[in-house]
Amino acid sequence: METPTPRPELTESSSTCAAKDSKPRPRTAKCNACSKKLPEDYKKRLCKACISELWREEQPNILSEMKMLIQDEIKSSLASLSTPSNPPIPSKKRRLSAISSSEAEDADIASVSSRQGDGDPVSEGEVIEEDKKYFFSSDELEDLLRAVRSTMGIEDTPKPRSVQDEMFGGLRSKKSLVFPINENIQEMILNEWLDPEKRLGVPKDFRNRLCFDQSEAKIFDEIPKIDIQVAKVVKKTSLPFEDSSQLSDPMDRKADGMLKRSWEAAMFGIKTNISATSVARAMYIWLGKLDDHLKNRTSREEIRDSIPLLRSATAFLADASAESIRFSAKEAAFSNTARRALWMKAWSGDKASKSKLCSIPFSGEFVFGPTLDKILEKAADKKKGFPEEREARKKPFRQYQPQQKSYRGKGKTGRWSYPKGGKGRGFILNPQNRPSKQ
Repeated sequence: METPTPRPELTESSSTCAAKDSKPRPRTAKCNACSKKLPEDYKKRLCKACISELWREEQPNILSEMKMLIQDEIKSSLASLSTPSNPPIPSKKRRLSAISSSEAEDADIASVSSRQGDGDPVSEGEVIEEDKKYFFSSDELEDLLRAVRSTMGIEDTPKPRSVQDEMFGGLRSKKSLVFPINENIQEMILNEWLDPEKRLGVPKDFRNRLCFDQSEAKIFDEIPKIDIQVAKVVKKTSLPFEDSSQLSDPMDRKADGMLKRSWEAAMFGIKTNISATSVARAMYIWLGKLDDHLKNRTSREEIRDSIPLLRSATAFLADASAESIRFSAKEAAFSNTARRALWMKAWSGDKASKSKLCSIPFSGEFVFGPTLDKILEKAADKKKGFPEEREARKKPFRQYQPQQKSYRGKGKTGRWSYPKGGKGRGFILNPQNRPSKQ
């Protein structure tokens, strides 16, 4: 039985359908980030909007890594040029973005301490970025001043420029923005200068904030004592003790007491600034981590949890800086009183007047100030300024005795001598007055 031969038309149509079914259908491409449809001729897996956003987020990290890489290469090349015999030491500055800042700091500190323990000093080329002295950049000062002045409500309105300003304005010195001095701060300083001999008052609430180890803060809490060798020179005693009464002059004793108080005020300022700079530098690191959380899109609740800590640190800095200003003002008042006592030594006035002049209010321009002018106006002798005491003439110990008369050369009134050739001389020496033998 013969098999039927297929028609040519049928065979041709079936072959074309099979060819069409074998070709892959075009795929509808989507963005891997936002699932947005992509054009057929678009070969990238992310859309342009997602690429630009990703570049905006990663640009600072990429630039910082490139900057660190270039710095490391320059430092290693400089180190190799300075010490050609020793191999270049790999820098600890290079970091990966996947490592957190705290882990990187711990790694750097551990590597540096291990190298120092092995006796290998850290080369000058290896400068860690966190080991810089100043965190603040001077390029940011103008923006900071504008923000501070704007917060304080100080408006910097530009003045209208005239034709002469346009012609000759470039010749004058440029005026830059400055920190304003608030009137309340000035009043606080003047209040400390009003009674310059008054002791420094530190509230108990603020004193409890200066928490330090007693063994470490011992040098700040104790006033330096006078050395025994110096005490022996000033007052020769068998057992010399540190006492201001060893100084004979009252103005010297006052100056010594004021300088002791000045030391005490300065030490309170040092302890306040130590605590303030510790909180401020920690706050600098906290804000850097907060910036990282914002870049990584951390949850809003976690970011808000760090706000109270930042507010607390800012409040501590505000109080500490204000008290530091007050301590410095009191220290200046004590040191100026010591200068007054030094210059009062030359005056021959009484001790009570000298002591009163040392305790008059201090205004800051002169050592004594305008209060001294008012006091001298009431004095008896206005022309000479300071009234001088006239010292009474001291009488000699022996009373005055009139000089005894000399009999020499007085003629007959003399005891032994007479005028040459005159009468009345002794008969032993005068032969004419000898008695006769009859």
